[in-house]
Amino acid sequence: MVRPQVHEACTRTLTLCAALAWLIGGAACYPETVGPDDDDDDTTAADDDDTTPSADDDDDTAPFGDQDHDGYTPEDGDCDDSDATLNLDDADGDGWDTCEGDCDDTDPLLNLDDVDGDGHDTCAGDCDDTNAAIFDGADDDCDEWDNDCDGEINEDSAANDAYEPNDTAAYDLGDMTDQSVAIESYIHTYGDEDRYRFAMADNWFDDFYIDAQLTVVPGTLDLILELVRVEDPDGNHLGQSLETSDGGGSGEPEAVYVGGDFWGDDTGVYELIVTAPTGFDCTASYTLNITTSG
Repeated sequence: MVRPQVHEACTRTLTLCAALAWLIGGAACYPETVGPDDDDDDTTAADDDDTTPSADDDDDTAPFGDQDHDGYTPEDGDCDDSDATLNLDDADGDGWDTCEGDCDDTDPLLNLDDVDGDGHDTCAGDCDDTNAAIFDGADDDCDEWDNDCDGEINEDSAANDAYEPNDTAAYDLGDMTDQSVAIESYIHTYGDEDRYRFAMADNWFDDFYIDAQLTVVPGTLDLILELVRVEDPDGNHLGQSLETSDGGGSGEPEAVYVGGDFWGDDTGVYELIVTAPTGFDCTASYTLNITTSG
């Protein structure tokens, strides 16, 4: 049992302490409530959960602080304080930061500059910012540049060539039995292969042959002409090279001729291939004449 004298003394002490706290606006008689992530009191701006904005807070309720810990606050100009990759650094020293749109702040060659004034920067795919004719989406005209930055050159110059594209998938001339045709085409790029495929029937009483000639060759090109038998009468793949002509020099004609065996069946699918291993000319065409008999 608490003695009356002690109880009365404690009551007077608490009453006096409360009055004193009211006078000075504090809580002198009561211990501070300390949160698990506080420093030591909730009245300083250095606390982790206070409501006063400060640069070292983790979860201030005001839109300040450095929530993504990239060294910048929204007050500094951080454009996204939830993403540390978006900040005001210019790590590669190219004059642009990621908040301004630098797509790779580790590579100074990738930035928002438009040095050649073509309306495209290296972040937008310009693979040569010193040449205004080169950028992603440009027409790849007849020159030796990769105008559209796709790893190929002059592909749009083939627009005037009725037989393109015929590099890997040959242009189909259809049934060429007892036919004659003249083809005008171009070697557009280095390594360009122009392929022309056609079917032939070996009739019993006809003299079977294929006569192909490059009669017009640009002076800048040394062309090669090859005749290949692709399939036999039963549709079996052969891939058999029958004759190749590479005797002429630059600007000189080439020709291949294959005659059939009277007792054999030369029916099948054939392909003529025109190549220029060392050059190209997308302004001057060659002429390939094909005459057949079946």
